[in-house]
Amino acid sequence: MDANTGVLIRTLNGHTNSVFDIAYSPDGSRIATASYDYTARAWDANTGSLIRTLTGYTGWVVGIAYSPDGSRIATASWDRIARVWEANTGVLMLTLTGHTDYVLGIAYSPHGSRIATTSNDRTARVWDANTGALMLTLPGHTSGFRGVAYSPDGSRIATVSFDTTARVWDAKTGALMLTLKGHTGPVFGIAFNPDGISIATTSHDSTVRVWDAYTGALIRTLTGHTDWVSGVAYSPDGSRIATASHDNTARVWNIGGAPPQEDVSDAVFSIVAPSPASQDVEMQQCLVGSDRDSLVSTFARNDGTYPYRVDSITIVGADASQFSLVSGIPPFTVQSSSSRAVEFRFSPTSIGTKTAQLIIFTQSDTLRQMIRGEGVAPSLVVLSDVIDFGALHVGVPKDTLHAITIKNVGNAPLSITATRHAGPNDVDFSTLAGGGSFTLAQGDTAKLDLRFLPSDAGRTSGRLLFEYNGVGSPATVQLFGEGTVNSLDTARTTVVAQDIFAQAGERVNLTLTLQKQTGMQLTGAPTKWYARIRYNSSILFVEQNSSECSGSADSCMLELTGTYNPASNELISVPCIATLGNTDNSSIIIDDFRWANSGIVTETLTQDGRIQINGICDDGGARLYISAKNSTSLTTRPNPTQNTMEIHYGLREPLTITLELLNMMGQVVQTFVSNKAEAAGGYVLTTDVSAIGNGAYQLRLITNKETLTTRVDVVK
Repeated sequence: MDANTGVLIRTLNGHTNSVFDIAYSPDGSRIATASYDYTARAWDANTGSLIRTLTGYTGWVVGIAYSPDGSRIATASWDRIARVWEANTGVLMLTLTGHTDYVLGIAYSPHGSRIATTSNDRTARVWDANTGALMLTLPGHTSGFRGVAYSPDGSRIATVSFDTTARVWDAKTGALMLTLKGHTGPVFGIAFNPDGISIATTSHDSTVRVWDAYTGALIRTLTGHTDWVSGVAYSPDGSRIATASHDNTARVWNIGGAPPQEDVSDAVFSIVAPSPASQDVEMQQCLVGSDRDSLVSTFARNDGTYPYRVDSITIVGADASQFSLVSGIPPFTVQSSSSRAVEFRFSPTSIGTKTAQLIIFTQSDTLRQMIRGEGVAPSLVVLSDVIDFGALHVGVPKDTLHAITIKNVGNAPLSITATRHAGPNDVDFSTLAGGGSFTLAQGDTAKLDLRFLPSDAGRTSGRLLFEYNGVGSPATVQLFGEGTVNSLDTARTTVVAQDIFAQAGERVNLTLTLQKQTGMQLTGAPTKWYARIRYNSSILFVEQNSSECSGSADSCMLELTGTYNPASNELISVPCIATLGNTDNSSIIIDDFRWANSGIVTETLTQDGRIQINGICDDGGARLYISAKNSTSLTTRPNPTQNTMEIHYGLREPLTITLELLNMMGQVVQTFVSNKAEAAGGYVLTTDVSAIGNGAYQLRLITNKETLTTRVDVVK
């Protein structure tokens, strides 16, 4: 599209299924697309001709991003793998494995050294963009992650999730900084303002929300879309936001720029005016050769009644080169009775006090402030900032003895007050000897005996921290290691959810069993397991108080854990009661099953079960009910279905309804009823789903009062 006129310039034809994501190369010469046809493609942006097709996926390709220098393309796929390709040749450079469910989002850091991915396994992961090594794992969302974005300076990572929240993380440590709450539906899209000060999110609740990126405060809510909003992007100057929605529209919102000056009083020629103000910045002490960042949350203030614009901030003076701006870089607008944050960096090159002048240019005034810091000679240096234990079999330890870590380079003895391990992985790495508190004489080095005992397969990392009373504490040594499994030894199992057939009120058991198992007696075979089960809780009540089921009645989620006993095929049997609910049948779906402590390759298949409430009849006998809090009920028979499906729905009052089937990405794949007025009563609609492929879907009933959904499984 022409950005100025909206005229279609060209269409890129070639994909054989829906195109889910798109990205421009940094120089604007190429376009990359990701599709449900299991391919990614690169196109000439000027001619629209296909340059190459990236193949090898075994699932939908749903995310795509160019590296900042345009030399590589990164993709995310439903096959649980992120891949990095050479952009000019199409050669596969890296395969990023470790996610245990669909990979849904992908982003490069602004400097191109890191790649962030998000997954339906409820984690985001940060990888080394050159080696593919896993650097960080970001857990915390209570449902699958969707989108991911780096802040313009690369210091923060923002993620969104189906759990209705967005979160902001420290990109260096993985620490959670903010949780953005306010959306009432799954959050799909996220973007940082180019100045890094604000964040925009889009949601299934049909709104766009703009947040303060440092405090998490909600700045504004943009309403107008009539269906869920998926994509969001800022204009380069940050004054506008573009959004894409399932209501078949894209919209551009004006969120920046100062309004015209106007007289708001009754006095003749009394004009409201801004009152720009700022403050000196104290960077305190910093080790020579290192960096110290400081966020001044109220650096640019406006005590007046009219907004003012900061056009630029210049650093001048003999020591100016040792100070820089990190985030909050102008131009930006400071609203009346408000303030804006600016982040500064101090990088001393020699010892002593360093000063410079900050010149803040606004549209109405020029402000001058001082920035000061002190360069301090280090008393301690890290000699081995990275210790890599290499690849080890899971469960097999490796010790690094007398590892040289730190050295006292000061002119006096140095007391190490504590030695401790920190995340991301502070369990698999440990200190055998030489840790704790101790004193280093002048010129001495600390030698520690360290151990890596991998508990799971994959690359992992941790930190060894030395705390002392001085600038730069704690000193940090990065620890890396990789757990591997013996590919020659493989255990294979099928986890089965047993069917339940019962009368309403009958006591039953929700049971998981192992079938078709081989290799479970091998050394290193797993015993501890985790499962996530979905079912209709309106017809099955779990008696255990500790087994809390979250989600809706139609799609309730139950998380279970346990230890496998080789003497029995039964993994768990949960006491339940069959109840009268909004349907007489439902699937027992094993959403996720994984072994937690496998020392060998373990291949696990799952087989769903079903619940059938007997004695339900349409004419007489026990009947289904509509919950008192709803005006409608919705269910399907059979479920799972194959080619034909009956949709049963009930209305307490006359309503206008729409019935549609959505895939798990929220896209409508079939509409059965559209905006039809119906009288109160019960309805049965026989539908043809023979053209729908295998998979999990959502049946959605929309009325002018509420929306109901129920899960439908198509198995052919």
